[in-house]
Amino acid sequence: MIADALPMISPVTGLLIALVCIAAAIVGAMSGFGSGLIISAAAAPILGVVAVVPVISVAMIINNAARIWVYRDQLDRRTALIILASAIPASVLGAFVYVHLDPRVVAGVFGVMLLASVPFNRTLRKRAWSAGPATLGLGGAAFGFLSSNALGAGLLIIPMLMGAGLVGSAIIATDAAIALGTSLFRVAAFSALDALTWPLALIGGLMGLCTIPGAWMAAWIVQRTDVRLHTALIEAFVVLAGFGFLWRAWSPD
Repeated sequence: MIADALPMISPVTGLLIALVCIAAAIVGAMSGFGSGLIISAAAAPILGVVAVVPVISVAMIINNAARIWVYRDQLDRRTALIILASAIPASVLGAFVYVHLDPRVVAGVFGVMLLASVPFNRTLRKRAWSAGPATLGLGGAAFGFLSSNALGAGLLIIPMLMGAGLVGSAIIATDAAIALGTSLFRVAAFSALDALTWPLALIGGLMGLCTIPGAWMAAWIVQRTDVRLHTALIEAFVVLAGFGFLWRAWSPD
């Protein structure tokens, strides 16, 4: 059970979190991944590890809605619906599992997932493969369950969308639609399980609002910038965040 006590957030800390949210939204809207990872790493020391997924789920509802609007003409609705059909029930099941995990276990899972996500995503990007409806459905179920339990699960979606033949802005828009659908049901599940209190939901909502400018800024940047450098920076951040969570899992109380 997540503690009801809400950490005191100073104005300076709040401003820093807002800036992180804007930067994270730019990153996510440029590549289709990275937003939740960056915000989670910044929020975990303040809100506590166990509160991260419920709070970030709220923030990602707003963040992904903004991304869908910005790239709405590129959205592949059919692919999104195929993945969501399995991802939504799996994400609800994952939420039930998440709330019963020990905080140290949660931190350890976060760390392992983050560290494993970099080589895993690189491997899939290098391999040319085709993803049909069955593959998308199985991948959606894996993503849905892991997205309720571990940071970095969003990295699973990008290779699947590439395998389905999507490129560029179509990947970003369709990924956002999938993330939005799972986040809505995940938030409902966390609320029903008392893992998401109103104060935490408010913080998540404010974080989400801070991501909106980033989505618009990214739409301008993505047309003028090579994202290879950005991808390398994100991978470095993911590795550092992974070691940070492992340190929380192994450090004494």
